[in-house]
Amino acid sequence: MQQDGKIFTNLLIILKNFFLEKKTNTPHKEITNSFNVYFLGGLIFLIGIIFINIDNLLKLFLLLMFLLGLASDKSIINLPKKRFFLQLVIVISSVVFLDFFIFSTKIVFIDNLLDHYYFKLFFTTICILILINGSNFIDGVNLNLVGYYLIIAIILNILCNNENIILEYDINLLICFLTLIYILNFNGKIICGDSGAYTISYLFGYILIEFSKVNTDVSPLFVMLLLWYPAFENLFSILRKQKLRKSPLKPDFKHLHQLIFAHLKKKYVKKKIIYLNNLTGLLINFYNLTVFLIALNYYYNSKVLMLIVTFNIIIYLKIYFFYQKKLS
Repeated sequence: MQQDGKIFTNLLIILKNFFLEKKTNTPHKEITNSFNVYFLGGLIFLIGIIFINIDNLLKLFLLLMFLLGLASDKSIINLPKKRFFLQLVIVISSVVFLDFFIFSTKIVFIDNLLDHYYFKLFFTTICILILINGSNFIDGVNLNLVGYYLIIAIILNILCNNENIILEYDINLLICFLTLIYILNFNGKIICGDSGAYTISYLFGYILIEFSKVNTDVSPLFVMLLLWYPAFENLFSILRKQKLRKSPLKPDFKHLHQLIFAHLKKKYVKKKIIYLNNLTGLLINFYNLTVFLIALNYYYNSKVLMLIVTFNIIIYLKIYFFYQKKLS
């Protein structure tokens, strides 16, 4: 028994060291001021997926997404172009084999094009890729990524409990595992990493596309609203980098959450960095939670939902340029 205990302890040490962030100059470490950061969030979420009653083929694609993110976390695949190409292969394959195409957006000219198979494949693939990479961007401060998807899961749970809405997956189990990761993320030691960001966002992208198909009373724009933040973060980042003649695939330190953190750090000099890191994530989470709770009352009304999405984009841009100017 004692020997078995030693073997188990040694395995835990090996596992812990394997998931230790080795890159000492990453933006996340600069923010958390920690030299012992572990990207275990994705592994915890992947373990949770085992207990969810979903298609085994979907689990296989989730595993592939996790492994791709893990290869990035471990610096096995460093080139952004290689990562993007492999993302593209996984996403196209999964959209085709799992048949989870976006079929409606409530935007007439796009919906007309969605009648064509290849455009539908292209559009769905692009949307999933934007979501995955945008989600990876917002993981720059604690609580931001996990909190965002935890809020989405809670909103879906509320909607399905209070209305005649169907959700085919055990969202309560997802809420439990996301809550666990959220709590562990508070001290900045446990992060999602690329492996967690890819896996979590991919699964929610799939769930929400299927949710929209089954529940025709729910406007597709409600789903768009739920995913607006990481999607717009990515789209805005691409446009911003193109203006600066930089590659949209290369990361930088100019995202909204990073500007908010920099402002808080400048304003509250004496506060510990980890507190300001958490506060940044909490502020963004609180804003999105408030918006989603309001939108719950209009989940069927595309016009109102489009106004809310537009409002979010305007607020994002106003805050972004305000802090950019203030910090320059």
